[in-house]
This record gives sequence, structure tokens and C-alpha cells, in this order.
Amino acid sequence: MSWVKRISAFWAKFSQDWGMNLAGLLAYNFLTTIFPLLLGILALGALILPDSIIRQLADSLNKALPSSGGPSLDFYAILSGFKRASGVTFIISLVGLIWTGSNLFGVMENCFSIIFRTRTRSFIWQKLMSIGMIIILAILAPLAVSASSISGSVSALAKLFGNIPGIGLLFGLGGYVAGVLIAFVLFLLIFLIVPNRRMTPGTAWPGALVAAVLFEIVNLVFPLYVNGQHSQFGSFAGLLAILVFWFWVLSLIIFLGAELNSFAALGQRAVAGNLPTVLHNLEVYGEVAETGSAASPSRARGHSESGRGTGAPAGEVTTRRVGVQAAAILALLGAVLAVLHRDERTPLV
Repeated sequence: MSWVKRISAFWAKFSQDWGMNLAGLLAYNFLTTIFPLLLGILALGALILPDSIIRQLADSLNKALPSSGGPSLDFYAILSGFKRASGVTFIISLVGLIWTGSNLFGVMENCFSIIFRTRTRSFIWQKLMSIGMIIILAILAPLAVSASSISGSVSALAKLFGNIPGIGLLFGLGGYVAGVLIAFVLFLLIFLIVPNRRMTPGTAWPGALVAAVLFEIVNLVFPLYVNGQHSQFGSFAGLLAILVFWFWVLSLIIFLGAELNSFAALGQRAVAGNLPTVLHNLEVYGEVAETGSAASPSRARGHSESGRGTGAPAGEVTTRRVGVQAAAILALLGAVLAVLHRDERTPLV
């Protein structure tokens, strides 16, 4: 198969899996869970790290939020309140924050179930997986911030070494490579752990590498977008536009990497039409029509009449006709329903 045909087949699978829609869904969950998740991680760190480090982290977060002219959010005051709280109150608050933040990885698994053609985990196992990913994120996130600081402080580091020719370029490339490596490890763990199917490093590394490179490229060019939005829309509107767009781009990168693993490493291909088309064919014809074909009404009646004529139960006849492919499609429907109703079933604290 030529490269043009491969790219076309990959895009067909990405489109029919509703890749853009899933990116919007995950971006919304990033937006609603990132602050509880971040506060939960910082509150947990406040029990271990010295107060000076917690204050420094809190000040950095406070500076990242633009001023609105009204009451501002003080992360250090929030974390100090956690430390002053009684044991039971602290535990309940911390568990509530982590529980709410864990919804992010639950929704991510539901989306991966569509991409990788799998069933979702049970509620308890999905929560355990999500909490494990939070721990991994808490370990790798500071390393990623350190790598970004290196690449963003090239001039200051060059002065420390006496402005040696080429030292600035060396630090810049070193920070970029370190960022790619850390992002690669994080994406690799996401593609190994989050999908509810057996994944090996050999089937997960292509998507992780592509996602890591794209992530670092976006990190380099994203400040241009940030400056434009802040000057054009102001503080709060600019912050909202920045967060929404950033989370959507991040979600798109994650799903592009997952689709690459599904397509190239696992050999999975697009089903016959997007999800509404597939479900329509199952409902009307009892089977999945080939791509580009359409069954006639008489064919649909023939299916119904043949089912009645056999004397077998309709569900049994339909199961024989649909086979393994229909079972996979029904699993996709279950994943979509789980994605749509996950937030309704999960208590928010």
C-alpha cells in the first residue's frame, strides 16, 4: 500500500471514530477536572514538601492567572487551609479532589475504547486506574516543568557560563530533547495503562513518540497564540480562550497518537461508516453494510422475513448474521454511552 493510501486509510479511521468530537469531549473534561486534580496533587505534596517550596509553587500558579479586578484565587491560602484542617476534614477534601480529578482518565479510557475497539473497565477498576495515573502525573509533571524552564532560560544560563559560543544553542536543544523524552515517557504510560486491552511497549511507542514531538512543537509556538489572545480579548476572556484551545490541542495530540497505535501497530481499520451510520445499519438491516454501499428497503424486509421464517428467535438470527464485527460495534455504542453519562454517575465534591 502506498503512503498516500495509508494516510487516507488512517484519516478515514480517525474521522469515523469521531476523533475531533472525542477531542472536544476530552478538552471539556480537562477544563472541569484540571483544577481539582492540581489542588489534590498540591495538597498531597503539602504534607511532604517544605513550606518554602509549596509557597513557591503556589506563587507561580497565582502569577499564571491574570488579574480580573475582583477577588483573586490564592493557591497558598487554599493549601494552608488544607494543612490547618483536622485529619478527617483533610482526608475527605483530598479524596474529593482526587476523585473529581480522576474523571479525566475515566473519560480518556472511554474514548480509547472507541479507538481501540474495546469494552470499558468496571467502575471500580477504572477509578483505580485513574488514581494510578494521577500518581504518575504527579511524578512526571515537575520534571516536565523543569525541562521547560531549561529551554525557556537559555540566555540566563548562557550568562552563567560566560557566554561561551554555542552554549545557548546547546542548552536550548538540551531542554527540548529533555522535554521530548519526559513527554514520551508520559504518553507511553498513557497508551500502555489507560486502554482496556493488553498493550506492549512495541505497540505503544510509535504513537507516544509522535505525540511527544507534537507536544513539544506546540509548546514552542503556543506563546505566540497566548500573546495574541491576551492583547485582543483581555484577561479573563483571553484566559478562557487559551485554556479551551490548549486542552483541545492536547486532546487532539493524545488521540492522534492513540489512532496511530491502533492503525499501525494493531492493524485496526475504519468500520463501514461513522458511528451513526454503523448504528443505523445495525438497527435497520441487522448488519454492517460495506463502505459506500446501501441496502435497499426490500433487503431490509428480506432480513425481517427470513428471521421470522426460520422459527428461531429474532435476536439469535441477528446475532448469526452480524457476527464478530457487530459485537465490536455494540461495544463502541457502550463506550459512547459511558462517555456521555459518566459525569452524571460520578458524585462531584
